[in-house]
Formats: sequence, C-alpha cells, structure tokens
Amino acid sequence: MNIEKPSWDKLAKEASRDTDEGWDQVNNWLEMKAVVDDPRIILEAYEGLESDNEHIQDLAASVFQYQETEVFKNCLSENPELTSRLRKTMDEGRGPYAQFRAAFALYKHGFRDDEITDKVREAIIDPDVGEIAQEMLGVGE
Repeated sequence: MNIEKPSWDKLAKEASRDTDEGWDQVNNWLEMKAVVDDPRIILEAYEGLESDNEHIQDLAASVFQYQETEVFKNCLSENPELTSRLRKTMDEGRGPYAQFRAAFALYKHGFRDDEITDKVREAIIDPDVGEIAQEMLGVGE
C-alpha cells in the first residue's frame, strides 16, 4: 500500500480537528520516516513550537519526538535555539499534550535533567500518552 506523504498543512489540518481519528492519522503519518525527515516539515515544526494553537504546538513537538536519526540528535545538541523552544513548549505550552510531547522529544534525544524526567513521569497517568511515557521510562513492562 502506497500512502501519500502529507504536507505540513495537511498534518496541521488533521491535528487541528482535535479528534481521535485525526490524531491517529497524524501519528500514522509521523511514523513515516519520509515525513519527519522532510526539511520543510522540520522547519514548519520549528516555527510551530511558538504557535498560539495548542494543536499546532502538539504537532510540532510530535515531529521532533518521532525523529530517529543520529543526525537530528546531533542537530538538537548543537542547536540551542531548538532545544530552548522545546523546553519552553514543555514548560509553557498551550496544552498538556504539547508540553508532554516536547518533554518526550527532549528525553528521547538524551536530555534527561530532573525537569524533563518529571514531565515525562507526569504523563504516565494520561490515557492518551501514558504508554509512551511508560515506554520511555521503562516502567510498566
């Protein structure tokens, strides 16, 4: 089955629907390496971390959470502005999911200070992202 790679606008439209079906579709797309490695998506996600829309912030942080490459990990380590935006979203994001996803992105890529780890722990009890937090922390297996 050949699934069409979505644009940022299509991702944002589905995320903004704020439905389980919309987010299931977004998560399926984000699992596609070609989506999260697309420089245009990464740039839009970088900008989206500062959006006033909680669903766009959530989507933006999710893009960075789904990143798998060592190149991205090095980019994150060498780009204090991206790290700063993710931390700000984790601390002050428009909604809990943007905050959790930003913490997940940081934690996944080796940023494990107490503040980040505490935010990931906080997510454990959430019905939508609790399994992700448990998996990251290696609990509940």
